Amino acid sequence: RFKTLSQLLRGEKRIYISVHAALLQKILPPRDLFNRIIRLHTADTISIETLCQWLADNGFRRENMVQDIGTFCVRGGIVDIYPFLGEGPFRIEFFGDDIDSIREFDVFSQKSKNTAASLEIFPMKEFCVDNKALQEGLHALLEYEATLSGAGDAVNKLFHQWKTVSDYEGIEWFLHWFPLSEASLLDYAPSDSMVIWDDLLAPRRRLEESISNYTRHLERAPGLFIPFLSPPEKLLISPSRIEEELSLFPFVYIDTNIADESAPHFKMRCSEQPVFPQNIEPLVADLKAHDEAGDETVIVCGNTGHAQRLLELIGEACPFIQVYTGFLNKGFVDKENKRVIYTDAPIFNRVPTRQIGRKRVSTGQTVPSYDALSPGDFVVHVDHGIALFLGIDRVTVSSVGRDCMVLQYQDHAKLYVPIEDFYKVQKYIGKESVAPPLSKLGSASWEKLKKKTRESLKEMAQELIDLYAKRRHCEGIKFSPDTLWQKEFEDSFVYEETPDQIRAIKETKEDMESNKPMDRLICGDVGFGKTEVALRAAFKAVMDGFQVALLSPTTILTAQHFITFKERMADFPVSIAMLSRFLKPKEQKSVIALLASGEIDICIGTHRLLSKDLVFKNLGVLIVDEEQRFGVKHKEKLKQYRSKVDVLSMTATPIPRTLHLSLIGARDLSIITTPPRNRLPIETHVMEYRDEIVCSAIENELDRGGQVFIVHNRIQGLQSIKDTVER
Repeated sequence: RFKTLSQLLRGEKRIYISVHAALLQKILPPRDLFNRIIRLHTADTISIETLCQWLADNGFRRENMVQDIGTFCVRGGIVDIYPFLGEGPFRIEFFGDDIDSIREFDVFSQKSKNTAASLEIFPMKEFCVDNKALQEGLHALLEYEATLSGAGDAVNKLFHQWKTVSDYEGIEWFLHWFPLSEASLLDYAPSDSMVIWDDLLAPRRRLEESISNYTRHLERAPGLFIPFLSPPEKLLISPSRIEEELSLFPFVYIDTNIADESAPHFKMRCSEQPVFPQNIEPLVADLKAHDEAGDETVIVCGNTGHAQRLLELIGEACPFIQVYTGFLNKGFVDKENKRVIYTDAPIFNRVPTRQIGRKRVSTGQTVPSYDALSPGDFVVHVDHGIALFLGIDRVTVSSVGRDCMVLQYQDHAKLYVPIEDFYKVQKYIGKESVAPPLSKLGSASWEKLKKKTRESLKEMAQELIDLYAKRRHCEGIKFSPDTLWQKEFEDSFVYEETPDQIRAIKETKEDMESNKPMDRLICGDVGFGKTEVALRAAFKAVMDGFQVALLSPTTILTAQHFITFKERMADFPVSIAMLSRFLKPKEQKSVIALLASGEIDICIGTHRLLSKDLVFKNLGVLIVDEEQRFGVKHKEKLKQYRSKVDVLSMTATPIPRTLHLSLIGARDLSIITTPPRNRLPIETHVMEYRDEIVCSAIENELDRGGQVFIVHNRIQGLQSIKDTVER
């Protein structure tokens, strides 16, 4: 609802909203909300304290680092803000009380990018209360509480949530306790707006139904809060008032059974988009038939790649066709208005995916920074060994003060590391649950350990030199350039590739088309598109007549990869098989026999792929998912593959050795750091268990069409949890 209000305030012309409940909700008048918008320009004079107070009063949370919408942080003379309705966060740099610069920055790398001359910040929600209004609301609650028995806990919780934590979630249920002006959504609409009622029920009946739903929500509220929540007559606008306000606007019904002859009706007689076989001729014949009948024909494509491909396929045969890029869930034929609007999803056999927002522009490869140290972390000093980091102290020596890192060793011995030697200290990397033994200052044990490690490194380095020298002189498989089928396969990808993903795909293909064996590591976070790189490499190999093996560490991941590969390559003559313990011994023997004869193009399996009895007829590419999950013996087997075939490894968390080999150039590295469009950082909330919190979280996720996973720590209690959730 608030996004709609903000869009109306910004003068956007066409707003689509489900209005039934939104019309009834009392909200702030447009002028009150408009006056809460803050506009900043470079060279403006405003103190950081004033800006921070305004942000806090308008629903922004102060954090140590800005990662989520609605947060801000202060670091010296710099204020970072992630505003509502913005494309990304902004960094405001002050010189005293003057704004020196306003820059956008990347929420993941925290690096500044584009500069801006001004910034417009909307409040985070339509119900923002300053300290004065908050005090009055709490005072009214306390006075009312005195007339009740046993309701003090509820007021204390609200006091803590609003006053101490500045968390205003759910405050709209208590609005009648605050001295706020009231308005409706229609007050925000310009006078020349048109209201289109797309509903099977008449306005009065739908509004009354919304009031009934609100009353049912009240019944499910925690018992402590029920006396303080707003009854419908105090928080909601009456249907009769809404009908009066609706009568002031031009009003159109989408063709329904509503018997209201006073308002015009927009007639529609629609049927679903027909399903065509995976063939262009039936589609062309259908479009031509509609054109001859005088119908306007439009095809909406999910991205520009599909639009270009469609024009290549049918542009000459159907010059009358209009092709647009946008989002439409399903196509339809409107016979009443002689309009045909199809989507590309059935044509390319894909699931439509909505993509919103501005495309990210990659200005270079982002290098992640080291984790910041916190007191209590284990660190390693290159000269003295493992220690406990206590913090930073100011030490004065010979009347000169300097910052020093304080490290604690065995027997509580302390070492003060001056600022110029900070580079010698690194964060200890090991098992989080196991505390490492601290080194002893002045002992020779650390030097002995370093000497032993150097010898192991020399041995490993010699082994790697032999392997990569052999690879350097080996003649690898030189794959052919992309085919027409390769282009069709890549065009069927339902998402928009990120800049890093495009670069990783390009580098992988260049490796495959060279005459040297490929050994490339694709490193990227979960969901950043590593599997799509592997899919395109595998398809390219199969198009050249070679087999592909995908090695996965677990049966579950193997099954997921198998389903993904089958779905993506369903329209192409590619034979795909799975090899894991999910298959019976007899089925495994059959797969192995087909691999040996070359009848299977792609085999996806667990460690079973490394067994001695398994032989490929013409293996060209080996794809290894999460290589760090395989043991030493398995890696010895993989080394043999590396000197013969192209190897593509994928990981989100490379082990230090694998990453080091890539960084020094022994293995080629592609890093995918650009997140997919609209991917938001994970939010984690730790709180006391309450049924209403779980219920609210589940409902919110289901309302947006998502999935919910509930993890419980006892198998015996799963049925009880299931019963609770169902209730």
